[in-house]
Amino acid sequence: MYEAIIYETPKGNSPIADFLNHLCKSKMLIEAAKVNQLIKLLMNYGPEINSYRANSSKKLQKDIYELRSGNIRIFYTHLGNEKYLILHAFIKKRNDTPTDEIDLAIKERSMYLKRDP
Repeated sequence: MYEAIIYETPKGNSPIADFLNHLCKSKMLIEAAKVNQLIKLLMNYGPEINSYRANSSKKLQKDIYELRSGNIRIFYTHLGNEKYLILHAFIKKRNDTPTDEIDLAIKERSMYLKRDP
């Protein structure tokens, strides 16, 4: 089993928790369940997640990946030693992944590695 570490900002906020709270308050409970399911799949299958469920994960850039279900996207990175860092999520509204979302994931990864190398 793989470990999923939830990213927190320097102020202690969790973008994933904030996203899940937003989904629940918006009565988007199916989408909230998808987020939890995707993270559990990553924890169970790690780099083999696509063998279990096709197209669940996609590499976007060096060290930045996304978990995918419908229009839900969850950014993560591999930290080595069977650990993954879950960064943030969003609801995709167009065909391509917005570069500002990818840039945010890169920034979050960098900030985490500076604090916890």
